Amino acid sequence: GAVDLELLVATVEHPVKTFLRRRLGVQLPSSGEDLSDSLPLALDPLEKWAIGDALLRAALTGQDLVAVGTAERLRGVVPPGTLGRAALLAIDEQVGPLADAARKRRPDVPAEAVDLTVTLPNGRAVAGTVTGLHGDVLLRPVYSKLSAKYRMRAWVQLVALAAAEPGRVSHAVALGRSPRTWATVAVSRLRAPEPDDARRILAELVDLHDRILDEPLPLPLMTACAYDQSLLDGKTETEALAAAHKEWPARYEQQDEWHRLVWGDEPELDTLLEQQPRAGEGWSGDGTRFGVLARRLWAPLHAHEQVVHE
Repeated sequence: GAVDLELLVATVEHPVKTFLRRRLGVQLPSSGEDLSDSLPLALDPLEKWAIGDALLRAALTGQDLVAVGTAERLRGVVPPGTLGRAALLAIDEQVGPLADAARKRRPDVPAEAVDLTVTLPNGRAVAGTVTGLHGDVLLRPVYSKLSAKYRMRAWVQLVALAAAEPGRVSHAVALGRSPRTWATVAVSRLRAPEPDDARRILAELVDLHDRILDEPLPLPLMTACAYDQSLLDGKTETEALAAAHKEWPARYEQQDEWHRLVWGDEPELDTLLEQQPRAGEGWSGDGTRFGVLARRLWAPLHAHEQVVHE
């Protein structure tokens, strides 16, 4: 049957997690603490994200932000009184620039949802729904920092849409908070590939999806992104691997609970690099399986992307 587009996105976002959950049925116990019926005195990061995301969606759909903030207080997740007002104000100050940046980069038309089915040259198919299409711009704003995950998500959806409906979309805009201290907003502008290229790239992604469901691939998303970006910047393979070694612990992929199940507690990246390239998995001449897969996943995205911080 057809590969579900949302599953395809989730698969490349976290290959090991997808393999363990969908092929082996592994479920990890929640690491959250027991719910408390006491009033909160501060917001944890997940609560901040949920409120920020709600406020950002409200700002982009013309809702009353005061009413949304009041609703969050009534839900009981916001600290009472002055503490709650201060928490909401701090979040609102970050939402404003994100909403402004999003409005500047989308046509002033209502968002559409597109149901699509793409039949690939090898007979496989991808089906799903892409939301947030404003005219010919696919808009993907997030309250979070604009990490590799959100850029890849926007890219896979853009490729599927470009393959399914040629000419319907010109580019995608993924934006979020900037990881750089001097900037407020980070914007990734992803140019839509030509229809034939889109179908080829989508077929490559489906092939990766199939391989991910067969075994835990050495393909941590953010670390792979850093590796391919280094090569794009003209670095040697040795230098790109050094960048990957730096990224592996910096983005918490080394501590990821799913990775630890497969490769042990706080595994070194060298453990993943031990695997040698395999026939049919990629076109590059990299000396590690990680490198071949990283370039196969990220090179098409990087070739179509411009990132700005403002």
